[in-house]
Amino acid sequence: MISDRDILLIFPPLTEARFFPYLSLPMLTSYLRKNGVSVVQEDLNIKLSQKLASYKSILEYRDIIISKVGDKSRIAIEIRRHMCDFMLSNYEAIYGYIFEKNEDKRSKHLKGYELDFVRKIIEMILEGSLLKKEFCSFDDIDNEVIKFNAFMINDISGREFLSDIKEIIKNGNYQIVGISVAFYSQVFPSLIAAKIIKSICPTVKIIFGGPQITLFHEKMINLKCIKKYIDYLGIGDGEETLLMLHKYLNGEEVYSNIPNIIDTSISKVKQKLHVSNLHINEKPILDFDGLPIRNYMSHGMQLGVISCAGCSWGRCTFCSYGNRSRSTRNYQQKRIGQIADEFEFLIGRYGIKRINFVDENTNIKLIMKAMKRLKERGYKAEFSIRCRLEDTFLDKELCFELKDLGCTQLSVGYETFSQRVLDIIDKGVTSANFQQIVDNIYDAELELRLNIIGGLPTETEEEAKESLHFLKKNENKLGIDVIQMLVAEPRSFLTEREETASVGLEIKKNSNILIGNKVINYGMGRMGYEIEYKEGANYEERKKWMMQILHQVKPALNTEIQKKNETTDSTGKYNTRLLPWVKCISVIEEEREITYIVNLLFEKIYLFPETLLLNNDNIEPKSSDNEEDAYQLLQQFIEIGLAEC
Repeated sequence: MISDRDILLIFPPLTEARFFPYLSLPMLTSYLRKNGVSVVQEDLNIKLSQKLASYKSILEYRDIIISKVGDKSRIAIEIRRHMCDFMLSNYEAIYGYIFEKNEDKRSKHLKGYELDFVRKIIEMILEGSLLKKEFCSFDDIDNEVIKFNAFMINDISGREFLSDIKEIIKNGNYQIVGISVAFYSQVFPSLIAAKIIKSICPTVKIIFGGPQITLFHEKMINLKCIKKYIDYLGIGDGEETLLMLHKYLNGEEVYSNIPNIIDTSISKVKQKLHVSNLHINEKPILDFDGLPIRNYMSHGMQLGVISCAGCSWGRCTFCSYGNRSRSTRNYQQKRIGQIADEFEFLIGRYGIKRINFVDENTNIKLIMKAMKRLKERGYKAEFSIRCRLEDTFLDKELCFELKDLGCTQLSVGYETFSQRVLDIIDKGVTSANFQQIVDNIYDAELELRLNIIGGLPTETEEEAKESLHFLKKNENKLGIDVIQMLVAEPRSFLTEREETASVGLEIKKNSNILIGNKVINYGMGRMGYEIEYKEGANYEERKKWMMQILHQVKPALNTEIQKKNETTDSTGKYNTRLLPWVKCISVIEEEREITYIVNLLFEKIYLFPETLLLNNDNIEPKSSDNEEDAYQLLQQFIEIGLAEC
């Protein structure tokens, strides 16, 4: 007898997973609903993002900014005020296109940057929020959660988040609340949510699951806040865990039969876990019903799918996700027909135009066979895949066939160009083939985006420069998704097989301090143990090598520079005007007025040249005496994305 009380599934802030729903909730929801359980799924990450990008929030934030006119960082305040004014004046076009997917509202003068503007204003409003506070240890998180009360929240984002939590709990009848903690930046907000939920409904059972719990449950189990506000931790796949927990709480199952679960009332991780045997082929088609799929921050409606569990390669030493099946070698993948059926269903039900495979390493030939079958049925959709720079791509015809089947983007683990280092991290690719692979992918007009890692074991400065050279040489053919320093995550070969995988490294697994990639990655990115290099350059020196890539490589797919407009007037001189989001801002600094020219979107700031004159957003030489120098400056303005002809 299944209880009529719901299970509430929450995907919490803060993460950049805003382009389409993260798959943990739709996967759990589909399985539970198939088994007769009533489920409510809430993506509070996208709900908060949508609220922060609303006219109301931008207007409130603008008022806050205006109240800070006496701040010493006057130019920073003015940039934010002007950004608010720009967003408010273009609100219908930006919000309507991104969050409502209304093509009719799209404005040509925004030049395709709508998503960039939305992301920018959201991050501005999030600045200084308690929700975005960065922690380098679970002890620090624990102390902050224990002392937290609602009166500590005095910012827009925190207030909206608490409002959402309270509204959802008060309007439901929940027996279990499952919170999916996929990213480290979600840990603190998730614990705050749990504390609020328990204060409203003390009898509800709260279970935390997701990659971060799987990785760090041994560090989290004895935290005071976990003991006080969390009832269970889910380790690994959660479908059977939640179903069996639901049955157990309703007297239909014994606790010992629940897989992948830890009871937090037990002081240490002494419980004998048994692993779920649910195969990926037994999991039903993803269920996105109840999620605001039109409101995700993407150009057009997109959804994600998975075609495999684990990674068919599963040997990269730094990876804690793709090689999760490394010890049992139980890599799983879906059948060709199963993938085609899922695509057909999602296209028909949700009207989507693009699907993204979010596998750790997509089986390219499997997907191609599935997409051929879908095409034979009369369906076609764009799709993206995640993979390595495998020799498969040496087949140029395969690249063109991928494109013909609808593939638009490849997100690829590049890491480094050094074959010696690639062998040490057991990447299983050949760097001598990288150039031909990149050329083939480029010729097929597939978008190639790379993931890059600095500070790899025993890497030399010369090898780092060699990698930089390869990227710079190909910057017009690629983009960069993630660039980061090596992170020693739990459950990776790097930390579990130190004698073979951690060559030249000392990994401090007993330290409470965690390190990630502060500033470089969102919310510090992936977090792991402290690393010391036993030979050669130290961590900071290696980080400088990596940062050279960030500063010197300007990938075409990441460029902030507008395409040069070659149109000239009848005199052969440029009739130049500022781009709509470029403003001249004058401030008083040290008792004198200084005028800056500012790209609001990318926060690029330049002194306004004395040789130029601004006239209603048009820029022209101040006098005929310096025309040649002035027009050279105007040319530079166009090239760096400040103006157009």
